[in-house]
Amino acid sequence: MNPIPYSPEEYGTWHEVIKSFDQNLRLHHHSPGDLLDLAAHLHERTGGYMKPLSYLVCQAAQEAIETGIETITKEYVASRSVRPIFEHPDHAAGAARSFNGLALPTPE
Repeated sequence: MNPIPYSPEEYGTWHEVIKSFDQNLRLHHHSPGDLLDLAAHLHERTGGYMKPLSYLVCQAAQEAIETGIETITKEYVASRSVRPIFEHPDHAAGAARSFNGLALPTPE
């Protein structure tokens, strides 16, 4: 599976994905569009892959609830150790691809 591209010329698909996550967040201090403001940073952190994005947003929302801040911040997103699958050390070494310990199929 290929990552979703994100650049000044090609951002529409990524923005639609982020909008979908944004619209489904139920945090007390979250305003519509807050995640969209983080779109570039979220792409940088996840490489445009859905699984890391979903993991990161879910972890951020859980932390927001547990700490009482009830919003997802750039600082929180930056502090998480989520690596896109193409940066995973096992993948770089030519071994099976994985994400957070889960094996992923190798693209053909």
